Amino acid sequence: MITQLLQSGLPDTFALAVVAVLGYLFGRSQRHAPAAAAAPMPPEVLEAVNIAREIEQIADSLRQDLAYHRAKVERFKQELSQHQPKADEASLKLRSEAERMLAPTLQLVGQLSTAYDNLRKQSQALATFSGCRQDPLTGAPNAKALEERLAAELERCEQRPCQLSLLLIGLQPTEGHAKVNRESLLRQAMTLIRPRLRPAEFLAKFGLDDIAIALPRTGLDAARELAADLLELLSDQGYPACAALAEAAAHDRPRRLVSRADAALYTARLAGPGAVFQHSGFAIEPVAETAPEAPAGQAVSPAQGR
Repeated sequence: MITQLLQSGLPDTFALAVVAVLGYLFGRSQRHAPAAAAAPMPPEVLEAVNIAREIEQIADSLRQDLAYHRAKVERFKQELSQHQPKADEASLKLRSEAERMLAPTLQLVGQLSTAYDNLRKQSQALATFSGCRQDPLTGAPNAKALEERLAAELERCEQRPCQLSLLLIGLQPTEGHAKVNRESLLRQAMTLIRPRLRPAEFLAKFGLDDIAIALPRTGLDAARELAADLLELLSDQGYPACAALAEAAAHDRPRRLVSRADAALYTARLAGPGAVFQHSGFAIEPVAETAPEAPAGQAVSPAQGR
């Protein structure tokens, strides 16, 4: 795998860092593993194996794409050298050869972009797995991991215009949940929510009773539908909650986006279970048809830090 990572065109430092992290994780698991040879692999080792396998597959696919493209370039260079003495005939043939190279070149650009997006996701998975970006009580990615994911998505939107929304769900435990700790409630709620999300959507713990979901390639209309579905799902299972939405703006920053969504969530909490509010970039607005009105005296205004 090391050779494939280094030959894939990726920075050597990134490839070596991936290998070092995986080596550390495997070493640590082996030190704490039971002596019995037939003992099952710990879950964290299986997770590391899956991450390593995905990175290896991405690197191998990228290497094959680059090798194919290099062969096309070499063919073009040979055509050029063979027809240099005959400028007129060569120009026609080279123009035809250039046309044949154009389509695979453009295709390679898209493949490279997708490969690097996948590698970024896998590196984030490794970072979360290492623990520094994982909430120790729920096992979910924490606020730091969320901010890094939003930063990566915002950077992608700078390169290729796209939509990005942030959905916050605030659990509002009832008296019946008094004996259940918050971490347990969050874990149970996340277990319900995860199957409803697409693979590209990122779920993390946010605050004491809050869940954050980054929604790449999703505008507010689709985000509102998801918020309504998730609140209904949680309510049916006995987990009353409210929700808040914000959409990324041009040249946005993760903390600005989070700040807007958090301000909308504060208003939604005051309104009560089932409420959904969004931050339009200028003001906080109710968007759920069944959402109660905000309590009297509570100003609905733009978030601070916009």
